[in-house]
Amino acid sequence: MATATRAKKGYMVSPSPALTGAKLPSCKEVLAVVHFHHGNGATYKDAFKEVISEFLQFWERARIPTMRPDNILTKLEKIEQGYQLVKKNRHQEFKAQTKRESVFMEELEVFDVAHKDALSIMKIKEDKAFLVAQRQSGRLGYMGSIDVELARKEERSRKRRQVHEERRRQAQHLPTLASVAMGPGDSSSASASARAEESEEEFRVQQEQGAVGTSRGVSPPKRVKNVITSSLAATLDRTNVSDRGAVFLLTEAARAFGHEPEKVNINRSSIRRYRQKHLAVVRLTAKGGLEDE
Repeated sequence: MATATRAKKGYMVSPSPALTGAKLPSCKEVLAVVHFHHGNGATYKDAFKEVISEFLQFWERARIPTMRPDNILTKLEKIEQGYQLVKKNRHQEFKAQTKRESVFMEELEVFDVAHKDALSIMKIKEDKAFLVAQRQSGRLGYMGSIDVELARKEERSRKRRQVHEERRRQAQHLPTLASVAMGPGDSSSASASARAEESEEEFRVQQEQGAVGTSRGVSPPKRVKNVITSSLAATLDRTNVSDRGAVFLLTEAARAFGHEPEKVNINRSSIRRYRQKHLAVVRLTAKGGLEDE
């Protein structure tokens, strides 16, 4: 008679369409939703994904950091395997089976997927106390209503972290723009060619300046005016302009604005040096913003 009643309700776990309540879901509640989806035609894999997506909302609402989704899936699969093992011997009315059922039911408390350092990561005392209470027998305590002001602060903090992360990513990406544009096979040869062309170009410039200085009997003019700003360096990187291409662009731009190119600091080595300098500043700024967070 007892077996017939169990069959109607489900063996130890009755299927349920959704997770409800103001506590962190228990293993039993999670399995109930898994069995509901599986009973309606879903594979266990799809049922696991569906219930994980659903119950993680409870943990997010409680502001408790969780383990990675793949680790959560592994844990849920082990619980389901344990359930199936106990269920397999459900018709055996032996003491060993009764003990297995009792032990398994005791393990069906809160489905704990908290990050291993959750209590250290969490800042709010009430949230820490709630997690500790939920881990106890009976899952003591309830989640309160959402703190609107706190939610706004957390959202602003999240957006700041995204901005800092984007800046850091862009700073790391800048030095690889040129190599990506050339292709992976050309980077080493292009680098060697660039160094050779740079040396050749600077030697030619020095020769021309020396010839001018000798013919006039004066020293060659010094390039004292720097035109590479942080904005210009960033623009050159974003537009994939090589150091050599920047020399031609800046030389013609100087002429167009009425400047004498020989009096402006325009050569490949200087352009490269200033671009690397401004890139280092961007990285430090992004790193400092993350540390302040």
